Amino acid sequence: MGNFYIWSGGVPGLANYFDPDALAGYRYWNSGSIGEDKNWNELREIPCYEKQGQWWRYRESHQGPDIIICGPCSSVLDIAWRLSAADCMKKWDSVISVRQWAGRGQLKRNWSSPVGNIYAALKLPPVEDFDPTCLPVLMGLCLIRAFSDLGGSLKLKWPNDLLLDRKKVAGVLVEEKKKECFAGIGINLNLIPEISEFENTSGLAVQNLLKSLCTDNPASYWQRLVHRVFLWYEVLVANESMQNIASQVEQVMEFLGEEVRVTSGSGDQYNANVLGVDQQLGLRIQKQGKQEVLYNASLC
Repeated sequence: MGNFYIWSGGVPGLANYFDPDALAGYRYWNSGSIGEDKNWNELREIPCYEKQGQWWRYRESHQGPDIIICGPCSSVLDIAWRLSAADCMKKWDSVISVRQWAGRGQLKRNWSSPVGNIYAALKLPPVEDFDPTCLPVLMGLCLIRAFSDLGGSLKLKWPNDLLLDRKKVAGVLVEEKKKECFAGIGINLNLIPEISEFENTSGLAVQNLLKSLCTDNPASYWQRLVHRVFLWYEVLVANESMQNIASQVEQVMEFLGEEVRVTSGSGDQYNANVLGVDQQLGLRIQKQGKQEVLYNASLC
């Protein structure tokens, strides 16, 4: 069983001060019992080595790993790396923030972060059995399976965008340092970010999940989702070969067999046909009659 925690933050340039009373002041986050400050108990003993700030624990435990809620921050990944270094996070624990002011995405792109959506950093198990370049695609597959369990039908735009009706609703960014990995996950749960903020970062319109799923408090929804992500990851990594995982990825890929605009890691752009993925989950394309495999690129 896991718990919800609130970390107060209050670190200049990293995280604004935050507490259960502040949580109750944020739209969407103040729905349900999680949004009521009376349901949070301040901890007299700090649960890890993070010396800065205060901690509160929600009165009820839940299925799945621990979830730490923080206030407005630079990036939820920045918070996760700090708390992990202080032994505040085990594998599959996560940090979720009400808002970011410097969220980041693939190829160092900015990520718009209005209040009401999900901005989370999930601590992944140590990478030992496969190439870490597989992780964004593998996490995308796990998220799609988890959303399906909750009633959503999403597709993968290789390598790390999740689409609903060919509109972006979520994205994944994996960061690795010294064999530790975090998956930064942004989900347009309740709101559609301003299109102008995406014009130079995505070739697709954006969408939110509200029109297709029954949504609620972002923390409650994240708890149900991340529990299923954990279960799907364990099933896939423990029981499936990379060949079978690649086959499952192709089953949920958007634009399979279509011509798309490709942007390489160096910024070059060209048209190519999407053929699928290889056993390292790299993108197989055909360009000017020749087949290639890409590991650092995006599709427009």
